[in-house]
Amino acid sequence: MAQVEGSALVAQAIRREGIEILFGLAGGPIQDIMGCAPHCGVRPIGVHHEQAATFAAAAYGYVKNQVGVAVLAAGPGVTNGVTGAHVAYDNCFPLVILGGSGPQRARYTGTFQETENIPMFKGITKMAVQVDS
Repeated sequence: MAQVEGSALVAQAIRREGIEILFGLAGGPIQDIMGCAPHCGVRPIGVHHEQAATFAAAAYGYVKNQVGVAVLAAGPGVTNGVTGAHVAYDNCFPLVILGGSGPQRARYTGTFQETENIPMFKGITKMAVQVDS
């Protein structure tokens, strides 16, 4: 059985949901998602800051009457997306943020860019979850 990378599965899932464009700042595992996206028919748009990714995705989703998608690298990348998430929530803009995380096996050990993402987003989103498998 052929091995499939998780980043390819994420890109395929985004496309299956009808998403044509995603916004992000490539870093860590996010660069793999953005690299796989064109092969699935999804155009990645790079930005200079993660906050710009969430604002651009939210505005794009609002204008196109679709869900905007932002992919953010772990740690500060995800925390930089909080303001855009809050603005989208307050304005009912359709937005999905896929945020990176440190390795599951190293969780709670103080690994590089380890951050508790879910508590930051609980009050400003309809749903915030950590996907572990």
